[in-house]
Amino acid sequence: MLDDLDNSPSRKRKRSKSVEAHDDDVDSVRHSMRKLTTRPKAPSPEPMDEDECTSPTCRMEDEHSPHEPDHREFNIFEALLNHAELIFEFSKHLDVDDLVSLYSISKDFHKLVDKRFTHTIRLQTTRKALDSSRIFIFRCYQSLCQRDPAERPLERLPDTVRWVPSFRWLRMILFRERIVSEIIECLGDEGHFMPRRTSLTIKKIWFIMDIGDNMHRTGTIHNRRFWTDEDLYLATLFFIKVDLCFTHPVTGTGEVGMRKMVLGQRSLSTLLLVLKRRQLLNQSELMCMLVKWDFHLTARQREEKKTLWGVPQYKAGGLSLEGWVVTGQKLKQVDELVMREAIKRRLRVHENYMDMVLYGYVHVPTFEDVWHAPESSASPSEEDQSENADTGGATISFLRNRV
Repeated sequence: MLDDLDNSPSRKRKRSKSVEAHDDDVDSVRHSMRKLTTRPKAPSPEPMDEDECTSPTCRMEDEHSPHEPDHREFNIFEALLNHAELIFEFSKHLDVDDLVSLYSISKDFHKLVDKRFTHTIRLQTTRKALDSSRIFIFRCYQSLCQRDPAERPLERLPDTVRWVPSFRWLRMILFRERIVSEIIECLGDEGHFMPRRTSLTIKKIWFIMDIGDNMHRTGTIHNRRFWTDEDLYLATLFFIKVDLCFTHPVTGTGEVGMRKMVLGQRSLSTLLLVLKRRQLLNQSELMCMLVKWDFHLTARQREEKKTLWGVPQYKAGGLSLEGWVVTGQKLKQVDELVMREAIKRRLRVHENYMDMVLYGYVHVPTFEDVWHAPESSASPSEEDQSENADTGGATISFLRNRV
């Protein structure tokens, strides 16, 4: 009875319809899955004759699949240009030569730097020469400045474009930072150690050497905020160490003429060259520098109009005169100004000369010799030179004996 019902025609028709509906559902699911899993075919390129493109570049492009991404189109520098803060952060890590080259080559970078030129220079100085940028202020070197590329006016003079530091000023302070560091290293190699803060004082000495008249030199060293009492002590210590370096330890007679002549030049780079044995190697070079620094022509020599040791007459003795010209007044040297200012402030620096001579050689509380590593040319730190320290050099008690 049940078998007859299952084999009835109406039952067969219903079953065939349900099977067909189920097959249609399965086909639709398979078709949708095939769309998701299969990759669309790229349009076939148009046929090209062999004569149209025979370069190696075209052959390389044909070898790559059209579905692979082309990474050659991405440029990280162009991407950085879209973010100003990132490009400035990137620029402060560049060497000054690379920065100038990039500024000259890239038009977009050039425009971006021009909008914030002072900020770009300060990022370099803050990272590489912070103390030098504070001492050698760009406003004091107008020949190394330029007008603001963004044409920002002065606050007091709205019609005048302000002055900003240039790449030349940046090169100067980086150069001076390196020269001062090498001077301290050369003195350390000779066994003449100094506190680490002496580098700041040496830069202030160099700043006074840039001033060409007595009035401004005297006014600068009278400024107690710029030239502190500690700077006067450290400057005296520096002069003594230079004298010790220029004096033979056995046959020397304490002559200070070499130090006065070297500090009478217009740059401390001369002192570095002398310490490195690259200048003043013979009497001829010594006489040439002496004639340029301090030499008075006689009436007969003026009439003859001849060169003196290869130096023209208009340059003879000019470095010791105001304006560095032969018609100026006598120029006060920086070592003389330091001594005068110490006496004016009643610092009694002369009572500490022996401590300055022994600095770096003898530990003052115990009077024991101080031994430094042969490869160590840097000056010992002030923390290591406390009165209770067993090593690290003599104390800097003369810095604490202020009046």
